[in-house]
Amino acid sequence: MTQEQRLPATDSPATGSSASCTGLDDGQAVLELLRVHVRLHSEEPASLPPYLGSTLRGGLASAMRRTACAAPGERECRRCPLAERCLYARVFEPQVPPGSSWLRGIDEAPRPYVVEPLQGSTPEGERLRLGRGAALSFDLLLVGQAAEALPFLIGALRGMAVAGLGTRRHRFSLTAVDIEEPLGSGEYLPLFNGASERFVGRPQTTHLAFYPPTAPPGDVCRLELVLLTPLRLVAQGALQRERVDFGLLATTILRRASSLATFHGRGHPELDFAGLAEQARHVRTVRSALRWVENVRYSNRQQGEVPLGGLVGELVFEGEISTFVPLLRLGEQIHAGKGTVFGLGRYVLHGPQSSQG
Repeated sequence: MTQEQRLPATDSPATGSSASCTGLDDGQAVLELLRVHVRLHSEEPASLPPYLGSTLRGGLASAMRRTACAAPGERECRRCPLAERCLYARVFEPQVPPGSSWLRGIDEAPRPYVVEPLQGSTPEGERLRLGRGAALSFDLLLVGQAAEALPFLIGALRGMAVAGLGTRRHRFSLTAVDIEEPLGSGEYLPLFNGASERFVGRPQTTHLAFYPPTAPPGDVCRLELVLLTPLRLVAQGALQRERVDFGLLATTILRRASSLATFHGRGHPELDFAGLAEQARHVRTVRSALRWVENVRYSNRQQGEVPLGGLVGELVFEGEISTFVPLLRLGEQIHAGKGTVFGLGRYVLHGPQSSQG
């Protein structure tokens, strides 16, 4: 079951809004999205990392592989002849189809999901300590075929909880899974009851309007962007550690949205990338209050720690922003930059509002 939706132009009445600054009139619905809220119950005292994105993603992927892998003997999905039909590979290690002209030189498609930790979400914080019976919750954004795999993912969530989280494999149980309705509202309806192991609701995905492909420049507007989890942007091979340029941010989200649409949505959207990139270059940063936070995760594939540091803080942009508002609204859902599957690059917008108002 699906519904059409366009995200609102402002998330706070206090920020104000100008109709000419919404940029939502000509949006295209190209991505099917679904967000679920997962509730776990600690079966024993637990000590978990200060940022849970990697822990949750690793636990879920391992549990899904145990239950849904088509060829357990294969070590790498890209070498497996069954990868195109394997539910685990399609969600957790999707491959670029042979002959694809999109993302040349890259053999893995974007992952159609984002883990969003709600607790233990500060990389600089202390370890998250839970007593027996304590609640642990997180959100899981699913795109396209990942949303279709929801019943199997719920089974994997149960397996992840039983297998345990963290290096000491602290045991949990799955209490419930709820669905966000409507998308982006923060309101949830019951979907699955862990105690009875029964579905009590029906999942509903959203076809999200995200970008007007031919939108002309609009009035000069101002908007604020708050980075909630570390943002990792790369320009010319270098990780940006001090500033966030609007043009780089917008084109990074555009590439991510387009690649998700290409491999997990309705196909590659026809957009003037060069023209939009040039227009984005003229949006100015009028305020920047950013700081770098360090974070690492352990990679079994690389047999060592992998850095996941990034920028958090606040930014204010000003310029002809109306063209980019639907894209930035989608970015609130799908995140931006590197490490999005772990919940990195999460932000919220305030505005836009007329720079004269």
